[in-house]
Amino acid sequence: TPSVDEPSVRTSIQLAVDQANRNNMLGGGDTLSISRQLEISCTPSDGTQAAGEFISANVVGVIGGGCSASSLGAYAPLAAAGIPMIAYSTTTPAMADSSKYPFFMRTCPSSALEISVLIAVIANYGWQRIG
Repeated sequence: TPSVDEPSVRTSIQLAVDQANRNNMLGGGDTLSISRQLEISCTPSDGTQAAGEFISANVVGVIGGGCSASSLGAYAPLAAAGIPMIAYSTTTPAMADSSKYPFFMRTCPSSALEISVLIAVIANYGWQRIG
């Protein structure tokens, strides 16, 4: 799972923020900024702790978590505060139901979709064994 501290991830996020600000995508002169990393490690408790810090800092949105466990931990407190979360690396099928997770969006597919595609490829080629 890529960390937000990896240069490629941080650069990608910064480019998206710069483009949104340059094109006034939020409207009304509002701008985006990057404040801090959501999780230190991939655990629900770190996600919950980071969510508390974001709520205290009055952020209006979160990009993260970098993994499913921290996103699951962060979701409830962020949603209760009305703060949306866009995850770039959370693949758990558990968060696929938008009626249960209305403040959550992801930019990567659910691992359930990945598995079904992998099974289809294996069946298509008639592979009996993979390793």
